[in-house]
Amino acid sequence: GRGEMVETRRLPIGRSNFAEVANGTYYFVDKTMFIKELMDIGSEVLLFPRPRRFGKTLNMSMVQFYFEQSPTVRAALFSSHAIWQQGEAYTREQGKYPVISISFKDVKYSKWQEGLAQLQRLLADECERHRPILEKAHLSVYERQCYVRMCHRQADMVDYVNCLKDLTQWLHRATGTRVIVLIDEYDVPLQEGYLHGYYDDIVEFFRNLFSAVFKDNPSLQRGMLTGILRVSKESIFSGLNNLDIYSLLHPEFDASFGFTQEEVAHMHKVYGVGEPMEHVQAWYNGYVFGQTNVYNPWSIINFMQKWRRSYENYWGNTGDPALIIGMLQRVSPKTYDQLWDLLEGKSVVVNIHDRLTYRDLDAAETNVWTFLLYSGYLTPAHTERPSGTKVALCIPNREVKESYYELIETWFAMPLGDRRHQQMIEAFVRGDAVEFGEKLQQFVLDVWSHHDIRADEAERVYHMFMLGLLVQLHDRYEIISNREAGKGRYDVCMIPRSMGMRQDKGEREAIVLEFKKGKTVGQLHETAAQAIAQIEEKQYTREVKNRGVKRCMLLGMAFCGKDVVVQGKRETF
Repeated sequence: GRGEMVETRRLPIGRSNFAEVANGTYYFVDKTMFIKELMDIGSEVLLFPRPRRFGKTLNMSMVQFYFEQSPTVRAALFSSHAIWQQGEAYTREQGKYPVISISFKDVKYSKWQEGLAQLQRLLADECERHRPILEKAHLSVYERQCYVRMCHRQADMVDYVNCLKDLTQWLHRATGTRVIVLIDEYDVPLQEGYLHGYYDDIVEFFRNLFSAVFKDNPSLQRGMLTGILRVSKESIFSGLNNLDIYSLLHPEFDASFGFTQEEVAHMHKVYGVGEPMEHVQAWYNGYVFGQTNVYNPWSIINFMQKWRRSYENYWGNTGDPALIIGMLQRVSPKTYDQLWDLLEGKSVVVNIHDRLTYRDLDAAETNVWTFLLYSGYLTPAHTERPSGTKVALCIPNREVKESYYELIETWFAMPLGDRRHQQMIEAFVRGDAVEFGEKLQQFVLDVWSHHDIRADEAERVYHMFMLGLLVQLHDRYEIISNREAGKGRYDVCMIPRSMGMRQDKGEREAIVLEFKKGKTVGQLHETAAQAIAQIEEKQYTREVKNRGVKRCMLLGMAFCGKDVVVQGKRETF
């Protein structure tokens, strides 16, 4: 039976060369209808922003194998897939065009000179790859010199930025057919430039490179770019009036990147996964692209291979947290409150700015949401079309939630280092108000020196602390919070989760915490005492009693600038 045959197919983990994945050795999820949709849509240059590990590179490779003229016939790679059933209008395009294909995914350098050298090398390699065709191109003496300089990496900046345009013209002349240009992961070098201080140089290079090849170029048949962010037209794509952007908010191409419910259900069956589909869903589904629900394909392929172990966070470990940690350090208390809501499984309604530059990440608070959406850390909460720029966002699934926990823990432990940070948490859990107060004071001073925080931003440090605390203790306590945004206070009630028979709920302490902003440093002890009085008055401990927990620690925390005071009081029911 066909079933057993498929069963033995290996899972294509980390494989993104189409010929390798689709030749029958590997399990292949048929995305060839992407080619049809591409041909049906009129856009001359298309940009596909999608989160990392959603199959962008494999799709680009598929497009290259479909359209590229090649000495070996490649139709066999497609003949058993959906595109081949679409009729002659589509199949006759197979193998018809010269294709230029470059990926910038490895241009990760901390210095501009090295980044530029790598870009030049990629361009030289692509020139070299087309040598057999270009020998038929009747290049002029000047063009030939230019070509040789490119291949030997001895060209100047002007040669490099015109390289792709020249190459399209020569290939057009050699074959009589216009050229398809594919650029994969165009924004990796931009992100590196942003992190390492050469952003302006890289933007200028790309602006010149892209406008030369994509703008008013009679030798261009089609252009396609992929990346994570949709970087604004103003910065790189200035003047490209033929560029159409199909982001994950658009209905077009919504099932082309990522796996659909049916695709995953089929794999689930083929690989005999002994885990219920709804668990797999809770962990790896939850993304909404356009009007389709999608699973993260990287995570699913890994999970299908390793499902007997346990559910793991496959996706989080493939990213670079530096950018997100940098952004989290700069946001306002209101954003921390929204993050808290997200981690509690709620959605938040925020403004999404579709056209963003890396520079904007520093500028406006709201750009954090756009970045988290495009990076795959958030997703639209439902498939209805968003109204205007306001979109309801939520965390897609358990896997991504784990990624947040890991990010926040890394960032929470940074100022103090792991050991002292752990001691602070332990003192808190023991309800040792004195030791906790000392450690918290130290934490606050360290955060201050570590992150360059102004006195009027004091509140941010405490919100940061509360978020870190929630994340650290979420598996030991059920955390119920009542936060009054912007009033500088929090009440948090932490009820111990039952840890099995040995350590029953009744023996562990609940913690109720009231968090207040004091007017002056001199009044902090008084403010902390008021915080405890407020807990008693609000009968917050009633919730604890109802849950059958016998002991409770009341903690009053008061802060003013860099100073913080903690007082504690124990209650037994």
